[in-house]
Amino acid sequence: MTDLKKLLLIPMIAGSLALTGCGGDGHDDHDHEEHSEGDGHDHDKEGGDEHGTDHGLGEVTIAGSVLHVSVGGEPGPNANLHVDLELESGPKPSAIRVWVSDDSGKVLTSKGKASGSGDYHADATCPAEMPDNAMLWIEVEPAEGEREAKPLSLSESDE
Repeated sequence: MTDLKKLLLIPMIAGSLALTGCGGDGHDDHDHEEHSEGDGHDHDKEGGDEHGTDHGLGEVTIAGSVLHVSVGGEPGPNANLHVDLELESGPKPSAIRVWVSDDSGKVLTSKGKASGSGDYHADATCPAEMPDNAMLWIEVEPAEGEREAKPLSLSESDE
């Protein structure tokens, strides 16, 4: 019986030791609740942003809030864009949502809700049939007042 206990105990201890090494990969500042394992992010890449090159789209004023917007990833059919929004000035939004559409703003895929406070992050999935005039739509829901949405051209991301 002692040999059986050793046989079972050794792998359990070895597994526990291996798991205690997790989490020290330098990504502790990354919101792990937002991303699930295998969601398309390459967290093993050394250096740089795991979301690819960021493209600055500039500033936009929506519902009184001035946001600096940058996008990681390349727009294309079914592509996932990583949108970073930095509150430059104005009131703190209650909620921010993003999506990719044409200039009409019709939601062709689900809206991505931003997380954060001051610095926000959201994911926007491009539609399967990418419109020629693809726009990143940003909707701000203020603490008081009406929701407002404005588009930013994704073609400006080439700058």
